[in-house]
Amino acid sequence: MKLKITSPMAAKIRADLRKAIALPGVDERLAIVYARFASEVTQTVVVAADYAMLPDNAYVAGPDAANFDVRWLMQMAQGADRRNCGLLLTHLHEHKGRPWFSPADLWTVREVLYSLYRASPRFPQGALLFSSDAAVALIASAGGFVAVRDVSIVP
Repeated sequence: MKLKITSPMAAKIRADLRKAIALPGVDERLAIVYARFASEVTQTVVVAADYAMLPDNAYVAGPDAANFDVRWLMQMAQGADRRNCGLLLTHLHEHKGRPWFSPADLWTVREVLYSLYRASPRFPQGALLFSSDAAVALIASAGGFVAVRDVSIVP
């Protein structure tokens, strides 16, 4: 499985994720990336189509760096479905090199994001994680999640 995102979109997402957030108990920003399969037949290449930052009212109090209202995510997923897209919950680990998902991230992927796939398996669903100079993703499939260890950032 491959995931492709344009360089301008990746740069804009990183810049938006780096912006300070003035909410108590929230240490990192989140975004959603709208994504499509390049081919509905093979479903081996995912293409990032657009993105949106989580609004302040989508964050909730909780134990992790960024806790969000799952009901808000489900509403966004319904809107994505109407756009013929899936959702990739996206955030940034501010370091160089290939990032990887924390235990809290992996719990969210398994327990929350897989439900998006079960509800709408014809679109890519999962998580996208940026570092300062790389990105990785987990894309849901019938057998669990497929790791995309080198996201292609294209011109």
